[in-house]
Amino acid sequence: MSHSGDLALFAFARDLHVGIDVEKTRDLEEMDRLVNLILTAYEQRHFRGLPSEHRQSAFFRYWTCKEAFVKATGEGLSRPLLSFEIEMRRGFPERLGAMEPG
Repeated sequence: MSHSGDLALFAFARDLHVGIDVEKTRDLEEMDRLVNLILTAYEQRHFRGLPSEHRQSAFFRYWTCKEAFVKATGEGLSRPLLSFEIEMRRGFPERLGAMEPG
């Protein structure tokens, strides 16, 4: 289960590991500080290379994908979000691969 503001998301699975997260997109004054805390150098290069009008949605996409991943592994936030990377590709559906930082 995940919730944010008036949004809620539930996932049910049998014999599968699933992780979900939802965040209501909103203005965050501390977004630049959080980028440094949760995005690896590779992810930061991708993020900072985006036009400014796309950064807010990209930030929340990274955030939710990372949190969903650590929920799926069962580690939760005991696994640092900087310990793995999410590769985002333009034009692909929400299939994002997690990899060790390189």
